Amino acid sequence: MHWLDIVLLILLVISALRGYRSGFVAQAIGLGSVVLAYILADPVSLVVIDLFASKGVSLTAGWISWSLAFLVVVTLTRWIARFLLKGVGQMLGVVNRLAGVVLSLLVTMMLLVVLLNIYSSLSPRYGWGGIPEACTIAPEIQKVGETILPTRLLIQQGLREHLDPNGVEVAPTDSIYTVI
Repeated sequence: MHWLDIVLLILLVISALRGYRSGFVAQAIGLGSVVLAYILADPVSLVVIDLFASKGVSLTAGWISWSLAFLVVVTLTRWIARFLLKGVGQMLGVVNRLAGVVLSLLVTMMLLVVLLNIYSSLSPRYGWGGIPEACTIAPEIQKVGETILPTRLLIQQGLREHLDPNGVEVAPTDSIYTVI
């Protein structure tokens, strides 16, 4: 077993334990709060920039205000949702916990698929060697993840458009699902 497989297994076990401990309701609240924060971060960051500008502090990097707004929205959303749904997760019991494992593993797997595919797509350009052939779990995670979220094709298309070493642009008529 390759070291990458061990790291991936550890991450999946931690995800499953976290999902079991917190349950489906808490996992769904967490996922929902991140999605909502992503949607609301832009408008909230404008308010944050205005707030700091009125105090005489200049935010030269927009990502600082966006990150701060993202964290504030995630924190507030989770706090409010947990307050409103405090007893619901406990009433559901084991079903809530097992569904939490499934949701947590799906979210973790999607994140791992994105990270593995970014690494695989950048490897040839930077000579990193890609995912080693000795790995058994990483390719399986990619296969399972691509049925859920076809990120590899999207990432490769995006990288081909932006990182082509010859500077050749991809024609807009090319399919986004073209495998490189």
